Amino acid sequence: MIASADVGGISSAENDCVSQREIMKIKLNNGKLVEKYTVADLPAEINWAKSTALKKANHTADTWQGRSPHKRFENIFLGDLAKNIVKKYLLQEIAGVSPFLIEYDQIRTDDFRNRDMFDLKIEKDATSIELEIKSSGEKTISDPSSLNSSRRLIVNQPGPHYHLSDACIQVMFVPANMQFFKNEITASQLSLEKYSEGYIQDFSAASVIAYIMGFADLQMQKNALANLFSVNNSGAGANRRSYADLILSNTHQIDSLTQAIKKKISL
Repeated sequence: MIASADVGGISSAENDCVSQREIMKIKLNNGKLVEKYTVADLPAEINWAKSTALKKANHTADTWQGRSPHKRFENIFLGDLAKNIVKKYLLQEIAGVSPFLIEYDQIRTDDFRNRDMFDLKIEKDATSIELEIKSSGEKTISDPSSLNSSRRLIVNQPGPHYHLSDACIQVMFVPANMQFFKNEITASQLSLEKYSEGYIQDFSAASVIAYIMGFADLQMQKNALANLFSVNNSGAGANRRSYADLILSNTHQIDSLTQAIKKKISL
Protein backbone atom coordinates (compact mmCIF):
# COMPACT_ATOMS: atom_id res chain seq x y z
CA MET A 1 0.00 0.00 0.00
CA ILE A 2 1.00 3.67 -0.39
CA ALA A 3 1.36 5.10 3.10
CA SER A 4 1.50 8.73 4.17
CA ALA A 5 5.16 8.34 5.07
CA ASP A 6 5.95 7.57 1.45
CA VAL A 7 4.69 10.90 0.13
CA GLY A 8 5.81 14.46 0.46
CA GLY A 9 5.80 17.76 -1.33
CA ILE A 10 8.18 18.88 -4.04
CA SER A 11 9.88 22.14 -3.19
CA SER A 12 12.43 22.55 -5.97
CA ALA A 13 10.19 24.09 -8.66
CA GLU A 14 11.22 27.67 -9.35
CA ASN A 15 8.78 28.66 -12.07
CA ASP A 16 4.99 28.83 -12.08
CA CYS A 17 4.89 26.65 -15.19
CA VAL A 18 7.53 24.05 -15.97
CA SER A 19 7.41 22.28 -19.32
CA GLN A 20 8.28 18.60 -19.09
CA ARG A 21 7.75 16.28 -22.04
CA GLU A 22 4.07 16.72 -22.96
CA ILE A 23 3.09 17.73 -19.44
CA MET A 24 2.76 21.29 -18.19
CA LYS A 25 3.41 21.52 -14.46
CA ILE A 26 1.36 24.28 -12.88
CA LYS A 27 2.23 25.78 -9.51
CA LEU A 28 -0.88 26.77 -7.57
CA ASN A 29 -1.20 29.71 -5.19
CA ASN A 30 -0.37 27.46 -2.23
CA GLY A 31 2.80 26.14 -3.92
CA LYS A 32 1.34 22.76 -4.82
CA LEU A 33 2.07 21.38 -8.30
CA VAL A 34 -0.63 19.94 -10.54
CA GLU A 35 -0.29 18.42 -13.99
CA LYS A 36 -2.02 20.09 -16.94
CA TYR A 37 -2.95 18.43 -20.24
CA THR A 38 -4.65 19.99 -23.24
CA VAL A 39 -7.11 17.22 -24.01
CA ALA A 40 -7.32 17.98 -27.76
CA ASP A 41 -3.64 16.96 -27.95
CA LEU A 42 -4.50 13.42 -26.76
CA PRO A 43 -6.41 11.78 -29.64
CA ALA A 44 -5.29 8.24 -28.74
CA GLU A 45 -6.51 8.65 -25.17
CA ILE A 46 -9.81 10.15 -26.39
CA ASN A 47 -10.43 7.36 -28.92
CA TRP A 48 -9.69 4.60 -26.39
CA ALA A 49 -12.03 6.20 -23.85
CA LYS A 50 -14.75 6.46 -26.49
CA SER A 51 -14.31 2.78 -27.38
CA THR A 52 -14.46 1.52 -23.80
CA ALA A 53 -17.33 3.85 -22.82
CA LEU A 54 -19.44 2.61 -25.73
CA LYS A 55 -18.88 -0.98 -24.65
CA LYS A 56 -19.72 -0.25 -21.01
CA ALA A 57 -22.69 2.11 -21.51
CA ASN A 58 -25.34 -0.62 -21.85
CA HIS A 59 -23.90 -2.80 -19.09
CA THR A 60 -23.39 -0.27 -16.28
CA ALA A 61 -25.92 -0.22 -13.44
CA ASP A 62 -27.39 3.07 -12.21
CA THR A 63 -27.19 2.80 -8.43
CA TRP A 64 -27.91 6.41 -7.48
CA GLN A 65 -28.85 8.25 -10.69
CA GLY A 66 -31.34 7.43 -13.43
CA ARG A 67 -29.48 7.93 -16.71
CA SER A 68 -30.16 7.42 -20.37
CA PRO A 69 -27.57 5.34 -22.24
CA HIS A 70 -26.35 8.60 -23.79
CA LYS A 71 -25.75 10.25 -20.41
CA ARG A 72 -24.19 7.04 -19.14
CA PHE A 73 -21.79 7.16 -22.11
CA GLU A 74 -20.80 10.74 -21.28
CA ASN A 75 -20.07 9.88 -17.64
CA ILE A 76 -18.13 6.70 -18.42
CA PHE A 77 -16.18 8.44 -21.20
CA LEU A 78 -14.99 11.14 -18.80
CA GLY A 79 -13.90 8.55 -16.23
CA ASP A 80 -12.10 6.40 -18.78
CA LEU A 81 -10.39 9.44 -20.31
CA ALA A 82 -9.16 10.46 -16.86
CA LYS A 83 -7.78 6.94 -16.38
CA ASN A 84 -6.03 7.10 -19.76
CA ILE A 85 -4.47 10.47 -18.92
CA VAL A 86 -3.17 9.22 -15.57
CA LYS A 87 -1.73 6.16 -17.31
CA LYS A 88 0.02 8.41 -19.82
CA TYR A 89 1.39 10.49 -16.98
CA LEU A 90 2.77 7.46 -15.12
CA LEU A 91 4.42 6.10 -18.27
CA GLN A 92 6.06 9.46 -18.89
CA GLU A 93 7.17 10.09 -15.33
CA ILE A 94 8.35 6.63 -14.23
CA ALA A 95 11.01 5.21 -16.51
CA GLY A 96 10.74 1.44 -16.83
CA VAL A 97 7.24 1.12 -15.33
CA SER A 98 5.56 -0.03 -18.56
CA PRO A 99 5.99 -3.83 -18.05
CA PHE A 100 4.45 -3.55 -14.57
CA LEU A 101 1.57 -1.15 -15.30
CA ILE A 102 -1.73 -2.99 -15.83
CA GLU A 103 -4.93 -1.44 -17.15
CA TYR A 104 -7.99 -3.53 -16.36
CA ASP A 105 -9.74 -2.57 -19.60
CA GLN A 106 -6.86 -4.11 -21.55
CA ILE A 107 -6.87 -7.46 -19.75
CA ARG A 108 -10.57 -8.01 -18.99
CA THR A 109 -12.26 -11.07 -20.51
CA ASP A 110 -15.93 -10.25 -19.83
CA ASP A 111 -16.64 -8.24 -23.00
CA PHE A 112 -17.05 -5.16 -20.77
CA ARG A 113 -20.24 -6.55 -19.20
CA ASN A 114 -19.22 -6.36 -15.55
CA ARG A 115 -17.92 -3.58 -13.35
CA ASP A 116 -14.24 -2.68 -13.52
CA MET A 117 -12.27 -4.61 -10.91
CA PHE A 118 -9.74 -1.76 -10.80
CA ASP A 119 -8.60 1.13 -12.97
CA LEU A 120 -4.82 0.76 -12.97
CA LYS A 121 -2.48 -1.49 -11.05
CA ILE A 122 1.29 -1.72 -10.76
CA GLU A 123 2.60 -5.20 -10.01
CA LYS A 124 6.19 -6.26 -9.65
CA ASP A 125 7.30 -9.39 -7.84
CA ALA A 126 5.30 -9.46 -4.58
CA THR A 127 4.37 -5.76 -4.69
CA SER A 128 0.98 -4.59 -5.94
CA ILE A 129 -0.21 -0.97 -5.99
CA GLU A 130 -3.82 -0.40 -7.02
CA LEU A 131 -4.84 3.02 -8.35
CA GLU A 132 -8.36 4.40 -8.61
CA ILE A 133 -8.98 7.42 -10.82
CA LYS A 134 -11.84 9.85 -10.26
CA SER A 135 -13.03 12.47 -12.73
CA SER A 136 -15.23 15.53 -12.68
CA GLY A 137 -16.38 17.90 -15.43
CA GLU A 138 -16.23 21.42 -14.01
CA LYS A 139 -19.19 23.77 -14.54
CA THR A 140 -18.27 27.02 -12.75
CA ILE A 141 -14.55 27.36 -11.84
CA SER A 142 -11.76 27.62 -14.41
CA ASP A 143 -8.80 28.61 -12.20
CA PRO A 144 -6.88 25.55 -10.93
CA SER A 145 -5.93 27.24 -7.65
CA SER A 146 -9.59 27.90 -6.94
CA LEU A 147 -10.45 24.32 -7.86
CA ASN A 148 -7.80 23.11 -5.44
CA SER A 149 -9.20 25.14 -2.55
CA SER A 150 -12.90 24.43 -3.13
CA ARG A 151 -13.43 21.08 -4.86
CA ARG A 152 -13.24 17.66 -3.22
CA LEU A 153 -11.63 14.37 -4.11
CA ILE A 154 -14.37 11.77 -4.50
CA VAL A 155 -13.78 8.80 -2.20
CA ASN A 156 -16.05 5.77 -2.50
CA GLN A 157 -17.80 4.54 0.60
CA PRO A 158 -16.81 0.90 1.15
CA GLY A 159 -19.66 -1.47 0.35
CA PRO A 160 -20.62 -4.60 -1.59
CA HIS A 161 -19.35 -3.20 -4.89
CA TYR A 162 -16.57 -0.86 -3.81
CA HIS A 163 -13.33 -1.00 -1.93
CA LEU A 164 -10.58 1.48 -1.21
CA SER A 165 -7.51 1.45 -3.45
CA ASP A 166 -3.95 2.21 -2.41
CA ALA A 167 -4.24 5.62 -4.05
CA CYS A 168 -7.28 7.55 -5.25
CA ILE A 169 -6.42 10.18 -7.88
CA GLN A 170 -8.63 13.13 -8.87
CA VAL A 171 -8.70 14.54 -12.41
CA MET A 172 -10.67 17.73 -13.13
CA PHE A 173 -11.78 18.59 -16.67
CA VAL A 174 -12.21 22.31 -17.33
CA PRO A 175 -13.71 23.47 -20.66
CA ALA A 176 -13.25 26.94 -22.15
CA ASN A 177 -17.04 27.26 -22.21
CA MET A 178 -18.24 26.50 -18.69
CA GLN A 179 -21.65 25.50 -20.08
CA PHE A 180 -20.22 22.41 -21.79
CA PHE A 181 -20.72 19.96 -18.91
CA LYS A 182 -24.44 20.00 -18.22
CA ASN A 183 -26.43 18.71 -15.25
CA GLU A 184 -29.63 17.84 -17.04
CA ILE A 185 -30.51 14.34 -18.16
CA THR A 186 -29.22 13.71 -21.66
CA ALA A 187 -31.77 12.27 -24.07
CA SER A 188 -31.34 11.67 -27.79
CA GLN A 189 -33.08 9.90 -30.62
CA LEU A 190 -29.71 9.05 -32.15
CA SER A 191 -28.16 5.63 -31.80
CA LEU A 192 -25.52 5.50 -29.09
CA GLU A 193 -22.77 5.06 -31.70
CA LYS A 194 -23.94 8.09 -33.70
CA TYR A 195 -24.44 10.17 -30.57
CA SER A 196 -20.95 9.32 -29.34
CA GLU A 197 -19.40 10.53 -32.59
CA GLY A 198 -21.04 13.94 -32.24
CA TYR A 199 -20.21 14.17 -28.54
CA ILE A 200 -16.52 13.42 -29.13
CA GLN A 201 -16.37 16.04 -31.86
CA ASP A 202 -17.92 18.60 -29.52
CA PHE A 203 -15.67 17.52 -26.67
CA SER A 204 -12.53 17.80 -28.80
CA ALA A 205 -13.58 21.29 -29.92
CA ALA A 206 -14.40 22.50 -26.40
CA SER A 207 -10.79 23.36 -25.49
CA VAL A 208 -10.96 21.13 -22.42
CA ILE A 209 -8.03 21.18 -20.01
CA ALA A 210 -7.37 18.18 -17.76
CA TYR A 211 -5.70 18.75 -14.40
CA ILE A 212 -4.36 15.87 -12.34
CA MET A 213 -5.12 17.61 -9.07
CA GLY A 214 -3.78 15.22 -6.45
CA PHE A 215 -4.33 11.91 -4.69
CA ALA A 216 -5.27 10.40 -1.37
CA ASP A 217 -3.36 7.46 0.05
CA LEU A 218 -5.23 4.65 1.77
CA GLN A 219 -5.09 6.11 5.27
CA MET A 220 -6.17 9.52 4.03
CA GLN A 221 -9.22 7.93 2.35
CA LYS A 222 -10.16 6.11 5.54
CA ASN A 223 -9.83 9.30 7.57
CA ALA A 224 -11.93 11.25 5.07
CA LEU A 225 -14.77 8.72 5.26
CA ALA A 226 -15.21 9.63 8.92
CA ASN A 227 -16.53 13.03 7.75
CA LEU A 228 -19.29 12.73 5.17
CA PHE A 229 -21.46 15.36 3.52
CA SER A 230 -24.45 14.81 1.25
CA VAL A 231 -25.45 16.34 -2.08
CA ASN A 232 -28.87 16.42 -3.69
CA ASN A 233 -28.58 16.88 -7.47
CA SER A 234 -32.18 16.42 -8.56
CA GLY A 235 -31.56 18.45 -11.73
CA ALA A 236 -29.43 15.58 -12.99
CA GLY A 237 -31.97 12.94 -11.97
CA ALA A 238 -29.81 11.93 -9.03
CA ASN A 239 -30.74 10.86 -5.52
CA ARG A 240 -29.11 12.38 -2.45
CA ARG A 241 -25.63 10.92 -2.14
CA SER A 242 -22.92 11.06 0.53
CA TYR A 243 -19.26 11.86 -0.13
CA ALA A 244 -16.12 11.97 1.95
CA ASP A 245 -15.25 15.50 2.98
CA LEU A 246 -11.74 15.75 1.49
CA ILE A 247 -10.85 19.11 -0.07
CA LEU A 248 -8.28 18.80 -2.86
CA SER A 249 -5.89 21.18 -1.11
CA ASN A 250 -5.58 18.57 1.66
CA THR A 251 -4.48 15.80 -0.70
CA HIS A 252 -0.96 14.90 -1.82
CA GLN A 253 0.36 16.25 -5.10
CA ILE A 254 0.69 13.62 -7.80
CA ASP A 255 4.49 13.85 -8.05
CA SER A 256 4.67 12.30 -4.60
CA LEU A 257 2.87 9.22 -5.87
CA THR A 258 5.40 8.65 -8.63
CA GLN A 259 8.22 8.88 -6.10
CA ALA A 260 6.47 6.40 -3.80
CA ILE A 261 5.91 3.97 -6.70
CA LYS A 262 9.56 4.18 -7.76
CA LYS A 263 10.62 3.40 -4.21
CA LYS A 264 8.23 0.50 -3.73
CA ILE A 265 9.03 -1.31 -6.99
CA SER A 266 12.70 -0.26 -7.15
CA LEU A 267 12.69 1.72 -10.38
